[in-house]
Amino acid sequence: MSIVGFHARPNSRSPVRSAIPACGINRKRQTSVYRTIDCRFWTDEKIRAFSPGARLLSLYLITNPHSHYCGLYYLSLVTMEHEVRLMRQFEQSWTELVASKMVQFDSNTEQVWVVKMFEYQARGQKLEKGAANHLQGLNPSPLIPQFLDRYPNVRQFCTSDTLSIAYQCPIDTVSSFPSTSPDPDPSPDILIKTNQDC
Repeated sequence: MSIVGFHARPNSRSPVRSAIPACGINRKRQTSVYRTIDCRFWTDEKIRAFSPGARLLSLYLITNPHSHYCGLYYLSLVTMEHEVRLMRQFEQSWTELVASKMVQFDSNTEQVWVVKMFEYQARGQKLEKGAANHLQGLNPSPLIPQFLDRYPNVRQFCTSDTLSIAYQCPIDTVSSFPSTSPDPDPSPDILIKTNQDC
């Protein structure tokens, strides 16, 4: 966030507009990130059917400072709730978005996927490569193979096998750790969900 201020150029009588960081500490210019918002967003039937809170939250998911142009990125629900400030309406608005399948969320990794965001924000091989690099930096999530199924052009730029191998087994499989007790059968108390057995 920045504040626009005025300062005089040396040997000049007119003020020059400049962007000054709001905190006043870091005077270096920061690169701004822009997102494309299609004007039809506001007239889209699906968006118009949302409550005002869900409309605001959907716009936030596209434009927030944590977002990535591919639409799949880390963002906790707590951060969303804090930054959007919908207070009591947040849960209802979030439920609306998830029910509409506009957004998917992996609660284990706290990754959100705005399903059609990549279609509107990126075109071309350069951005497809960038999306592949971004995905490889995320924690393993079932959202990644779903993203790659929807956008197969990105898969060709994935250089790591982790994007495909990590998801060949179910995310939540039941496994037991060796018991230190003499009883050979593990009790249900020590069964936990893990994907280490794949």
